[in-house]
Amino acid sequence: MQYIGLKTVDYEDPLVIVGFPSVGLVGSISSYHIIKNLNLEYIGYFEDPLFPLAMIVEDSVAYPPVRVYGRKDLIVFFSDVLIPNELIYPFVDVTVDRLKSIKPKMVVTLEGFASMRPENVYWVSTSETIVNKLMKFQNHNSKDDNTIDEETKDKDNKDNKDNKDNKDNKDNKDNNHKNETIQNIDFADLPEETSLEELELMTLDMNQNTNYSNLQEEVNAKIETGMNKLRLGMVGGISAHMMLKCNYQNIPAACLMVETVGLRPDPKAASIIIGVLNKEYDINANIDELIEEAEKIQSKLNNLAKEHAKMMTKSENPMYM
Repeated sequence: MQYIGLKTVDYEDPLVIVGFPSVGLVGSISSYHIIKNLNLEYIGYFEDPLFPLAMIVEDSVAYPPVRVYGRKDLIVFFSDVLIPNELIYPFVDVTVDRLKSIKPKMVVTLEGFASMRPENVYWVSTSETIVNKLMKFQNHNSKDDNTIDEETKDKDNKDNKDNKDNKDNKDNKDNNHKNETIQNIDFADLPEETSLEELELMTLDMNQNTNYSNLQEEVNAKIETGMNKLRLGMVGGISAHMMLKCNYQNIPAACLMVETVGLRPDPKAASIIIGVLNKEYDINANIDELIEEAEKIQSKLNNLAKEHAKMMTKSENPMYM
């Protein structure tokens, strides 16, 4: 594994962002959007014989799959491909060895966190001091300063689902067949041939959040108040070894995680992550395009749900017996 530098940059206390393919492609979408929105310069790439034998082509220009972009106060590591497990250690080792001389103010890896009811954003680090600084605990939360555990989350999810069911029964009496189909999902009982589209339809209704008038409002709210402390969970892959290696070299590092259903690329989750980075580090990346893309996806899913409901109605009321 080696890093090939293409440009020399005089760094000044830079923020380092590592966004590789993850759940919901949150890391890749976020880092790519930051690169394009801030017009960061392509400054280097990694090469190894075990990398996939492919080049990414953009505007007729071919690029290696694992690249680095930056400016004096910001460095972004980006990959178009999954890093093979056997290359995670050498990749992180080469990266951290280079970062020692750069002396970044923080290394932030970006990850998606699988959840059927995505709501929360988490900071995770090998340093409790870093976590406490980044969290900026919200005093209005009553349990462990905005700490989330599975018991609390399950209870909140149940309450939210009950409230949603009551509203649906009141406002949409004619759509009971849809509620029965999409809600109350037991994923353990789903047939193996269940398609991605069918899973999307099943999760769509349970994640329609009536607390916000539009997607922009929802994203802004989660950026401002969505930070939580992850009581118990797991971080793996590049993010795990990056934090561990950075801690050993006295480089501050953390993983920024956002919940996502993870069945498809999730630009909404990516916009939330970038919004948090904007708030914490003033990188000033515009997220409007990501929100617009998320709205398009939501609209398509809503249309699919309507078509699905029509098909269910026809099957329940056949013309011929």
